[in-house]
Amino acid sequence: MAFYSDLENCFVEYCDIFMALNIYQRLAENSLSPGLLNYILTQEEKSWYVASKVAALADVYFDNKATVVDYRAS
Repeated sequence: MAFYSDLENCFVEYCDIFMALNIYQRLAENSLSPGLLNYILTQEEKSWYVASKVAALADVYFDNKATVVDYRAS
């Protein structure tokens, strides 16, 4: 009975991890435009940025993009 319980716990933990990774991947794919994603990836150094850093980079990206679009329109 202990083996079954351990196996069940491992399976539940595996499913939780898989679901979390799947949700993270879908969020990343659906939340960042290709241009923004490329910009953030070029800014990263040796590891992933925390969410607040990604948000700050997104602000810079969109501020600069708006400036370029406005400049081209005039």
